Amino acid sequence: MLTLDSIAELRENRTVAAIGISPPIGREAEWTRLLEFVGGLADGPSAATIRGDPGIGKTVLLRAAAAAADRAGGRVLLARCAEAEMPLPLVGLGDLVDRRLLEVAEDLPEPQRHALAVAAGLESVRNERPEQLALPHAFTSYLRALAQQGRTLIAIDDVQWLDAASARLLAFAVRRLHGLPCSFLITLRAEASDELGFASALGDRATEIHLGPLDVEALHHVVRQRLGARIARPALARIHAASAGNPMFALELARLGAGRAGAPAAPLPVPSSLEALVRERVAMYAPRIRTFLAVAAAIERPTVGLLEAVLGSGAGLVDEAVEEGAIVVGDDGDVRFTHPLLASAAYAAVPPTRRRRLHAALAECADDAAERARHLALSCVVPSRKVAQALDEAASHLRARGAPDAAADLAKHAARLTPDGDAFDREERVLAVAEYLLEAGQVDASAGVMDELLATGLSGTRRSRALWLRAVVETSGERARRLAEEALEHVGDDRWLEARLLLYLATYVDQSSVAEAEKLVRRALAAAEELCEPQLIAAALAALGRRAALQARPEPKLVERAIRLTSTYGPLRLRDPSPTTEIAEQRLWSGDLDGARALLESELKALRDRGIYYGRKQLLRDLADLEWRAGNWNRAAHHLDEHWQLTFDGGDEFYAFVVQWQRALLAASQGLVDEADQLTRGAIARAEGWHWPSLAIPVRWVRGFLALSRGEPAVAYDVLHGLPRLLDELEIYEPGYWPLMPDVIEACVAVGDLEEADRLLSTLDARARALNHRWGIPAALRCRALLLLAHGDADGALATADEAAAGFEAAGFRLDRGRALLLAGETRRRRGERRRAGERLDAARDVFSTLGAPIWVARVESELRRARPRPRLDQALTSAERRVATLVAAGSTNREVAAQLFTTVGTVEVHLTRIYRKIGVRSRTELARRVAEGTVELAGDEEALADNRENQ
Repeated sequence: MLTLDSIAELRENRTVAAIGISPPIGREAEWTRLLEFVGGLADGPSAATIRGDPGIGKTVLLRAAAAAADRAGGRVLLARCAEAEMPLPLVGLGDLVDRRLLEVAEDLPEPQRHALAVAAGLESVRNERPEQLALPHAFTSYLRALAQQGRTLIAIDDVQWLDAASARLLAFAVRRLHGLPCSFLITLRAEASDELGFASALGDRATEIHLGPLDVEALHHVVRQRLGARIARPALARIHAASAGNPMFALELARLGAGRAGAPAAPLPVPSSLEALVRERVAMYAPRIRTFLAVAAAIERPTVGLLEAVLGSGAGLVDEAVEEGAIVVGDDGDVRFTHPLLASAAYAAVPPTRRRRLHAALAECADDAAERARHLALSCVVPSRKVAQALDEAASHLRARGAPDAAADLAKHAARLTPDGDAFDREERVLAVAEYLLEAGQVDASAGVMDELLATGLSGTRRSRALWLRAVVETSGERARRLAEEALEHVGDDRWLEARLLLYLATYVDQSSVAEAEKLVRRALAAAEELCEPQLIAAALAALGRRAALQARPEPKLVERAIRLTSTYGPLRLRDPSPTTEIAEQRLWSGDLDGARALLESELKALRDRGIYYGRKQLLRDLADLEWRAGNWNRAAHHLDEHWQLTFDGGDEFYAFVVQWQRALLAASQGLVDEADQLTRGAIARAEGWHWPSLAIPVRWVRGFLALSRGEPAVAYDVLHGLPRLLDELEIYEPGYWPLMPDVIEACVAVGDLEEADRLLSTLDARARALNHRWGIPAALRCRALLLLAHGDADGALATADEAAAGFEAAGFRLDRGRALLLAGETRRRRGERRRAGERLDAARDVFSTLGAPIWVARVESELRRARPRPRLDQALTSAERRVATLVAAGSTNREVAAQLFTTVGTVEVHLTRIYRKIGVRSRTELARRVAEGTVELAGDEEALADNRENQ
């Protein structure tokens, strides 16, 4: 039996006939390459693109390769695209999903299965508004599930005609099928670009096969096989020359020549292009056939039944068109042109007025809302309230199916066809166009639509909405704030819009003053209470609770009320952070890591279960922050990877900045200095480009933390010393929001700015104790130990550092505990307590080693070398001292040692005094322990030691 494995073996001997499929005439070399491609399906994702001019034979090769894969036991998903279908969204997706969805339905989460079924037209739309990432992720999961069941080939003919929505989904999926046996085979016109991104996504796993002209012999075989006629060699030579070896061009010329008197000896007419020749062929058909073909070309998915309904009768016309070689009819009744150029020529031959009447008739017969709306749009040149309304409704339906780009196209037609007297409706439809474009990720296009609308003198609440939407796509923080402020001036009596704008504007005002932002939120809450809108009230309460917490006066009852309202009435919007997330963040800032983790992971699971993507980014950001603080850096990296993927998918610039600085912090912690430096420079450039200076605060902290880690306090001081003032200007008093204050204080102490360090410590300590802060209190203790040590109070520093280490251990902050232990070890060493210093330093080294913090491990080891210095050569033990030390370490008394070495007890005591001094111990017990640990070596070259003693 033929299998994909056996096809792979055929790649070695090039036996293409062994699979039972003959290679297309004249394409043996290209067929061999395709056979190699099919045989490699099991090797992971790959792609092959067959390029060439129209009529060159791309489709023939694709169908043969798909048949080979199918015969060998692979799963083949086939989509055939046509120019007439291009405006209809998700047609390609429907071809690729269809009945196959049932095969993997149980392997997909229900939200993804439903999103895919709705997009493919298999289920009706629910009332939910789909997220931008829902359908792309659902389609990717679908392909993964198919590939996990067996080797899968996605074959798409004429990709240049693939609808934009389906192309977007495929391009998304191509980048996410790592390691799975799911491959792509497409045909593409020579001049078309690679919209699916095979080259960038798959690298050398993507190949292109360029089809050139056929030679005379191959062309002769094609003409004989298709037309069943022999052509004299001179005539064949003229056909080859005229067609430039293009098989379809040659066939059309042969047909044309066969229909002329004196052919084929008569001179051949040579049209300027294949398209012109096809138009001439269509013009030769009987009028009834031309009409039939024009109708078929105007319908996105023509069937025999639909054509008969439109034309009144059509069975005979179908047969005639088949006999003419213009169409083929599938087993399912689908009618397809034998080549896309025939459809284009048939449609173009219809005069504009008649074409509009044709589309009007087709609109009456169409079942699909989007298809009906498109025909209506093409049937109208003058505004029509009825048509505009139909287009409006169809656009909304397409958005719900997950095709916002197609919805934008229909909404544009709806605005174009809106009568002049319906200015309100036209403005609403233009606003809808901008929203659809934004959801489709076409940010610049959305901004352009809003700029044009605002320039028309739009007024009232619609101007307010337009300004708000324009602010959403603005990258400059200053301009976005000005747009939101202007939008607020035009809200009029719309209290709901006013409340939403106030909440939106507060996020920008936060960048300059949290207290001012809180005032805006309180105004929003008042408006929401006045409207009795529970969802809006909940959003305002959560926002108010956040600002209160940032100012170090948490009001948990506000957020608890918000949680109760949300659990009853649902969230205001899926994009807004939930009140539960706000509670989790406040727990994180306060140092309650376990409590915050439980809430965040529960919220993340709920969003995954519901198929919601946008809200995950904030949760993943917070979880990455939490696990960094807890010292679970592998988990933090995992969360950041998922966060970045969602951010990359959604094109979210703000969250891209967040991921950038969080990755920089993780890299700095792990000793990846170059990576951390590059990431922080990029993040600072983003913040400055957006005119949001406050966004640079966490990035500067990362650079300062890295400098402190590397033992560069002067650099750290230059970077960090202004940050507390910026936080005060913002009115952010919560110590754990950005946990940078201890690093600022440490940098001040290290460069000798003790007065500033003392002032900052007093502030940190007061705020931490007022909040009973799990992290802030031990953080202040570590800083106090640093300051005490700098003032020479080693006793006070030691007790305080030990207390800080214990506090960090209880709260679960491992990096902070390691730094406190390092400080305690350094303090004990300065006190001369080298053994106890070593114990603290060993514990610190264990912490940093477990974390994977090589820079901090190196710092501890440097301190350990000071605490446990090796004896210098001139301090080495003499042979006599070594013998005494060996016996004492073994447990012998002084008298027993004297007896064994035939010396006096007094001599043994003198030797012990010297031994203790040379190796830095104070007792027999400590000597025995050092020998057991191996830090004191009593074996060696005694002759060399004796020489050394004599030289001394």
